[in-house]
Amino acid sequence: MEIYDLSDDVKEALSQLLVDVSAHLQPFGQERPGYGIEANLDQQPVVFRMQPFCWCEDEECPWCTGHLCAEEGYSNHQILRLEPVFAAAGFETGEGAPNFWFEDGTESIKVWWYKYIGRGMRTNVNLSIEDVTRLRKSIFAALETRDLDILRASLAAELDPKHLAIEPQLSATMQNAFLAMVLSAPLGETRDAVRNQVTAAVRSLSRQCYLASQATEAGQILDQAGVKRIENPEDPEDLHMEFSLTHRISNLVEGRSPQGEEIPF
Repeated sequence: MEIYDLSDDVKEALSQLLVDVSAHLQPFGQERPGYGIEANLDQQPVVFRMQPFCWCEDEECPWCTGHLCAEEGYSNHQILRLEPVFAAAGFETGEGAPNFWFEDGTESIKVWWYKYIGRGMRTNVNLSIEDVTRLRKSIFAALETRDLDILRASLAAELDPKHLAIEPQLSATMQNAFLAMVLSAPLGETRDAVRNQVTAAVRSLSRQCYLASQATEAGQILDQAGVKRIENPEDPEDLHMEFSLTHRISNLVEGRSPQGEEIPF
């Protein structure tokens, strides 16, 4: 298979297309679209997959190796087991699996990049500006038919209960509420404005959940250091200042026990 380096104008146009696709697929997302996202779209006849540059360096990752052969240390058993997996990812010997793979029944376009879209970018097809323009039209025509699915998937990813450390029921409730807000707004600038409001709310929630997780971790560190909480089974400790993380740290800094007694040094 021949690999092509792109001219500057084609590389710029293709890079912008891939960034736009990444942004479109994560309408509520916080990821940087310039790095690409994990995505699969099957809207026949258009099928495409996107995968960010991978650093895992796992020998069984099709994006992290360019050769699946005995000379690279793979056993015959590994090769037989991994060949269908690598093929499904679009693996090409010498390049690995592509970061972007487009098919529409008439052509197969594969794109590789290094770390971020545009850097070290190469393709299996010698693309022209006209090819990129046609590719953009095909991709976004397919995406338009899946707008509702894209909204749902993006909210589910951003409000993942495991990621935010919240109850699954709360996550589901927020997803439904935010989706209803967006869908109830008229198409156009009004809906875009509502979507931006939801995005801001999701980002704020994510920050607060992160700070809460840091506070929990800090409390665990204090526990391990012997700065114990005051235990009162009759009262929920989180509702009282004297049981709080801030109070425990203040007492520690001031040389006092959690109960406020001076600690001899």
